[in-house]
Amino acid sequence: MNKKVLLLWITILQSLLSFSQVDRYQVSANVGTDIQLSAPPPRDTERKTLHNVFWSVTSGNSCAVVLNATSDPVTVRIISKGSAVVKCEVNYYDPYYWSINHPIYGSDVRQYGYYTITCNGTDPGPDPDPDPDPDPDPDSNIIIYNTIEGVPMAFSKNSDGTCYTGRGSGSTAVSISTTGTVTIPDWVQGYTVRTVGPSSFHNCESITKVVIPNTVTWIGNAAFWNCGLKEIEIGNGVKTVDAYGFWECKNLEVIVFPSSLTKLYSDAIWDCPALKEITLPASLTTMEWWAIGNCPALEKITCLKATPLPVTNDPFTSGIYKSATLYVPKGSASLYRTAEYWKKFETIREIGSEEYIQGDVNGDGAVNGTDFVALANIILNKSQETAAADVNGDGVVNGTDFVKLANIILKKE
Repeated sequence: MNKKVLLLWITILQSLLSFSQVDRYQVSANVGTDIQLSAPPPRDTERKTLHNVFWSVTSGNSCAVVLNATSDPVTVRIISKGSAVVKCEVNYYDPYYWSINHPIYGSDVRQYGYYTITCNGTDPGPDPDPDPDPDPDPDSNIIIYNTIEGVPMAFSKNSDGTCYTGRGSGSTAVSISTTGTVTIPDWVQGYTVRTVGPSSFHNCESITKVVIPNTVTWIGNAAFWNCGLKEIEIGNGVKTVDAYGFWECKNLEVIVFPSSLTKLYSDAIWDCPALKEITLPASLTTMEWWAIGNCPALEKITCLKATPLPVTNDPFTSGIYKSATLYVPKGSASLYRTAEYWKKFETIREIGSEEYIQGDVNGDGAVNGTDFVALANIILNKSQETAAADVNGDGVVNGTDFVKLANIILKKE
């Protein structure tokens, strides 16, 4: 059998197997109780280890809430009578996984679990002596507060005088029909807003911009999952972006992280097809495995750390090393070109060198055959070397820059 045909059949078989990896469970619980749910086990326990997990309520938000969307097992609180469906998305790392699209052994295998919960009990009746100024939400732990745009936003109180966006972990903070800009307040009824809660803006596809205040230190799991935002203003207080913080943000083009950021969890920025630029601050101390991935339009990453951040696993998925140019502080390019994982970027330049057009060796504003002549003169020491002559960004001007220049002119790159 032809090798390509065999590989195709292997890929099809793997795809069919992956489609079958859905488990369904039936659960019964009483109103006012907390129940524990566990992720579906891996199909091959000898080969797979847990990478990450995410829980969400896909229907029946008024009946149940997830209290910690990234834990396993997870606690689900039953708050009213009815039916709810809780979805578990779990990634198990398989060191032997291989496919045509992923020719290197080792990758995540995703499984899903759906838990249909029958919520039994009697809902509380009306208060016989209602408060003349009742809490806007029947749950006293929840605050409903209008943003400066007039958007009602839910906040959950913490015992330390802080709060987070959302009605409990894993539920949205605003209506999914919300449009335009949303500014998260820094203070709500005496509580400091400290966290953008998990799934706070999940499926809010008509929101175009979110402003995060300086009081926020944590962007929770899947906080902006499938959110329509085109712009994000991140306050200078955010220290951590949890897994899938920016997941499937189809319109987001630029992310500039503040100088307070210290950690990006695995998959923090994931499946953002329009994302073109990211700025990483000098304060960054941790980038987990595949912190940024599956962003095919990503063309510019600016890292402000003078010394490359030590990492133990790929912080980026493989395509980014080829598509994006890495910009680093002046005098740091040589360090990044020899640092583990960072050296995988095909093009590394120092900040300030982006002022010219790549391939425009003679500086006339166009990239064409005359740049070949200019590059040849530089290599033959007939003219002074310029930053633009290092077309491939490897720190050396030589014959390999001709190859890069030819590919640019032929629009192969």
